[in-house]
Amino acid sequence: MVRFKRMKPLIGVIAGEIQNKHIPWYPIAYGQPHTYTDAIVSAGGLPVIIPLTTDEQAIKDIYTKLDGLMFAGGTDINPKLYGEKPRRGNMKISDMRDDVELLLLSLALKDQKPVLGICRGMQVINVACGGTLYQDIARDVPHGQGHRGANEVKDLGHIAHVLRIAPESKLAAMLSSATIKANANHHQAVKTLASKLRATAWSEDGMIEALELPGKAFVCGVQCHPEALEATIEPLWQKLFAAFVAAAQTR
Repeated sequence: MVRFKRMKPLIGVIAGEIQNKHIPWYPIAYGQPHTYTDAIVSAGGLPVIIPLTTDEQAIKDIYTKLDGLMFAGGTDINPKLYGEKPRRGNMKISDMRDDVELLLLSLALKDQKPVLGICRGMQVINVACGGTLYQDIARDVPHGQGHRGANEVKDLGHIAHVLRIAPESKLAAMLSSATIKANANHHQAVKTLASKLRATAWSEDGMIEALELPGKAFVCGVQCHPEALEATIEPLWQKLFAAFVAAAQTR
């Protein structure tokens, strides 16, 4: 009897737009920091960067090959998607990235394909499900503390918060812990949580730092950047990536 070794799960990581500041006229690149793909490889998955394109069928064809989707960090989501006008201070907006991510997320939720959202990715999940965002924490949440900590010290490994985790949540079960150390590099955050989602972690100032979609599907979002912590600074985050890749493998 011939036995076939099961392939590692293929995890799609949606690209961001990268402008070459030294050669401004050069075409925009599509990519993500290596820490995202490193975390997937360490957890036993095979990462692939999904480029941005207006060709909807091409995105759908790529999607069919994937076992899971990671929505990574990046620039701001267009506020029109949650019923607001952009304010001064918004970071660069990419309508094409918004369109690609919303299409992929809608397909994944329909098929119950595992989804992990990081930073902007968590915000995409909330907006796609009907929630809203604080467009600028410094302006909208005066009591907010430390959410741009990494940017201030120029170190993504800088610990900004100790998160409190909801005891009965999937995140608590994955991490086997009621608290976890987290970094922070975001000027936006969840304002109104979508009704179908559940908040699962909070920073000391009460900001929502993690969410999930109740039910059987693996849909989890975290506001911090665990991919920059899980190797040595806060190894507990390795369990999140391991659970995500395992869910993709099972599927």
